[in-house]
Amino acid sequence: MRTRTAEGLFLTLLHERVTDRRVCQQTIERFAGLLRTCATCTIESTECATTLAGIDKAIAEDRPVPLYTVAAEHVRISLVGPPNTVKSDCESIAGHMVLSGLKSATCIYPKRNPV
Repeated sequence: MRTRTAEGLFLTLLHERVTDRRVCQQTIERFAGLLRTCATCTIESTECATTLAGIDKAIAEDRPVPLYTVAAEHVRISLVGPPNTVKSDCESIAGHMVLSGLKSATCIYPKRNPV
């Protein structure tokens, strides 16, 4: 699920693989319901992808990526946004996820490739 905010934050939510398409659709609906409470959020796309590529695949495989990422049980959320707020947005989202009942959620800072 890809979402953007009026403030220029772009979020990509990746859920661990499920084998039943119905379960995938229910998961999308659950997260879409949460995002509908955000007045400045726009859901740009939702899909039950059977394969991932590029940065999405790297995030799903817990490989280091050059993006802020929220890691929680069954879910990863990558964030791209204004450099002066994306770190605090990541930490805030992780905190809200824990407050909403998840056991844990952590903001993972970007990994830079050595030059």
